[in-house]
Amino acid sequence: MDDSEQPQEPQEVQVDYTKYDEDSVPESEKEIKHTHPGRPDLDYDDTPVGPAPGTGDDA
Repeated sequence: MDDSEQPQEPQEVQVDYTKYDEDSVPESEKEIKHTHPGRPDLDYDDTPVGPAPGTGDDA
């Protein structure tokens, strides 16, 4: 088999996000601010959606 017939691996592309605003950058690309030393699980912005438990709306 000839080497030129082998499928080539696609090259990884580096995307330049500088021309987009902050909300256009995918979540995986946003910088994580480490504001809770020792608790990296609290450094993510996982704001819950919906009413808080016990407010009467979840009954």
